[in-house]
Amino acid sequence: MVRPGGTVALLEHVRPKGVLGFLFDALSILTVALFEDHFNRRTEREAHRAGFKSVRVDRRALGIVNIIVCRN
Repeated sequence: MVRPGGTVALLEHVRPKGVLGFLFDALSILTVALFEDHFNRRTEREAHRAGFKSVRVDRRALGIVNIIVCRN
């Protein structure tokens, strides 16, 4: 739980944009079955759906690793 006006920082591996994203979609079929891990997460979108506003998104490693700073 985050108090009103609070900040949340998320360090996530996510689905990158472009062709690499499609590869992550295919890879996710295996990773979910084997490790219950979704390689094609769209964490920033899910944070918005949960009522958070993105303050900053730093994309690293070809967009695979993101630092997402949100505020509610």
